Amino acid sequence: MVINMVLATDMSKHMDHLAHLKTMVETRNISGNGLLDLEAYSERIQVLQNLVHCADLSNPTKPLDIYRQWTDRIMEEFFKQGDLERQKGIDISPMCDRHTASIERSQVGFIDYIVQPLWETWADLLQHECRDILDTLEDNRNWYQNMIPTSPIDIRSRQTKSLSMSENDDEKEERTRFSFTVTMDDADSEVETRVQPNGESRDRRSNNVHL
Repeated sequence: MVINMVLATDMSKHMDHLAHLKTMVETRNISGNGLLDLEAYSERIQVLQNLVHCADLSNPTKPLDIYRQWTDRIMEEFFKQGDLERQKGIDISPMCDRHTASIERSQVGFIDYIVQPLWETWADLLQHECRDILDTLEDNRNWYQNMIPTSPIDIRSRQTKSLSMSENDDEKEERTRFSFTVTMDDADSEVETRVQPNGESRDRRSNNVHL
């Protein structure tokens, strides 16, 4: 049992554990009594595996000062791995390049896609026991979201988009300023209709005679 609990920390099994946990929550809700049936070994081991898995992914649920300390440590470990990979001329693993990786973005994504779904499902299983933990998790996620720097690339992208929109508006206005000539056979004259930017049209009759 202990071996199975430890193996549950393998992230390659994360989605399987989350799916089993959701099934347990749904089964308990269907039964209507709000109780877990832990008589069977398979049920007990799933609860214990998810318990250890949640503990392994609990760093973002801790007070912010503690959370930040451990985040900096794990990211420095990643960066050192990336430095060695760069020295050896091999591909740098995701989130291991200290020159391009964003700690803030990585934590927001980590919470959104891994930690929060797991802890919310665990909270559903335990009902009201995890409310404070989820509140702390949300606060920490918002803190890192607010700390994401605006990179020069983002600024240039917005400036380029703004310039492009401005140019498109100018082109759109130019397209509305056009004129065409309608030949009136019965009057041997022409009427030039000019469409203004506001959508109105003005007619100007000319006395040109076509031979």
